[in-house]
Amino acid sequence: MVNSVLKNKIFSFIKEHEYGISCSDISKKLKVNRITLSKYLSVLESEGIIYYRGFGMAKAWYVQKNPIMEYFKGENGHAIKHVLDSIGEGILVVDNNMDILWANKIMKEIITHKKDLKGVNFAEIFQNSENLKEELKTNQIRKTILEDTINNQKIKTTISPILNINNDSVGFIHVLNIEK
Repeated sequence: MVNSVLKNKIFSFIKEHEYGISCSDISKKLKVNRITLSKYLSVLESEGIIYYRGFGMAKAWYVQKNPIMEYFKGENGHAIKHVLDSIGEGILVVDNNMDILWANKIMKEIITHKKDLKGVNFAEIFQNSENLKEELKTNQIRKTILEDTINNQKIKTTISPILNINNDSVGFIHVLNIEK
């Protein structure tokens, strides 16, 4: 069972550290057992409220600022993830910098050379994507096809922008189809 007071305290503390903070620093400052803290960090991360970046063996925790992750919060977010996991194609959700925010199960099976896709830049995985960022700067709803090869499998990627209420692009959904 999650203690909402402690959860909010941890979130507020991370929010105060714009440049990230380590688990050990959070544990020391808030006087929370590291195992307990790890549980709360996992809960906050699964809700899309915080994320981490790895630096060797260490992780720095940050407050999630990307508006796309708002869609992945709570019960609705769980339902959206479930639908995207059950589509039968690899799915990536990326921000405007082409950093991966979320990957479905199939995508994680396709990209086996990266342990965790979150935070990895799209160009690190797809070699043919150099010009893609410039091409996607227009905010029109359309599809762009990118072809590449991963693990000796030909992949076709359909890319669609995610638009906010003002029709500004806040990220992209990539649907990857392995050609057989």
